[in-house]
Parts: sequence; structure tokens; C-alpha cells
Amino acid sequence: MMAWELLERNSLTAITETGREELGLRVMIAVFADDAAKDRLQEMTALFSAAVIYLVLRRRKIRRFNGLDLTDEVDWARIMAGVATMAATLSS
Repeated sequence: MMAWELLERNSLTAITETGREELGLRVMIAVFADDAAKDRLQEMTALFSAAVIYLVLRRRKIRRFNGLDLTDEVDWARIMAGVATMAATLSS
């Protein structure tokens, strides 16, 4: 869906974008009462999700990025482990 939103803007992609954004904000508000924690989560989520979206889109045309094979599940596990490590480090 997110890739489609980048390729084509129309009323349906606008509706899905709005719904996803509203749901994400409601989840952050419900989970994090502390505004500082919520802000950190929002910033990290924006950066991490943008990076993953870029890599998913890239693998459709270009197989490798930074020495990792974007078509390989083992390398994707490494990427996601890196995201988890960075998130844990930043959130502490």
C-alpha cells in the first residue's frame, strides 16, 4: 500500500494514508503516556519505517544495498536485528 501511495496519488491512497496515520498516532498516545517517550518513538518510527520502505522498494529493481542481499531472508533478518538494536539503544 505504501509503495502504491508513492507511485499514484488518488482518493483511495489518500484515505488509506489518513487512516494509517490516525491509527498510528492513537496507538502512540495509548501506549506512551509520557510525551517525551511518545515523541522519541514517533521520531524513531518515522526514520526506521522510511528506511525499511526504501529498501523494500529498492529490492524490486536493485538486489543489493550496502553489501546486503535484499532478496535474501537471512539478510533481512540482519537488517531487522539492526533496527531493533538501534531502537533499544535510542529508547534507553
